[in-house]
Amino acid sequence: MAVPVQVLQALQAMDGYEQMLAMDKIAREHGVSVEQLNAELQAFIQSSNPSSPIQAPQHKIDAFTEASQPQPSTPRYIDDPSKLRMRYDPSAEGTQKQAGITQAILCPSCSAPLGIPSVRPIKVTCPNCAVESLFEN
Repeated sequence: MAVPVQVLQALQAMDGYEQMLAMDKIAREHGVSVEQLNAELQAFIQSSNPSSPIQAPQHKIDAFTEASQPQPSTPRYIDDPSKLRMRYDPSAEGTQKQAGITQAILCPSCSAPLGIPSVRPIKVTCPNCAVESLFEN
């Protein structure tokens, strides 16, 4: 095992987007791929609870797997945007814009979550890395 048991226990306690972010960080720190880390986590979960089958939701890892494979001008959607905390601009205008968020995608440059309306084409500027992207679909 390339990842310590304590780290796997901490990952097991997380869910959703926070687990995906932690897996990305841990994979980079330990020099393993996210897929390998996920396999180690699943093996750890199964070894710690062998009587019950693992029903790990795949959408948690799918969002990250898509993020690691860049596809220009094709948005990479986040399955469940309700778990994200997308509050960029506290002004009245920003709050009004945030009310129109119906979808979430990953920034093509830094993989930060971006809340967007369903209007297309849409030009998005990432608040994390300041890269501007145009999405037509």
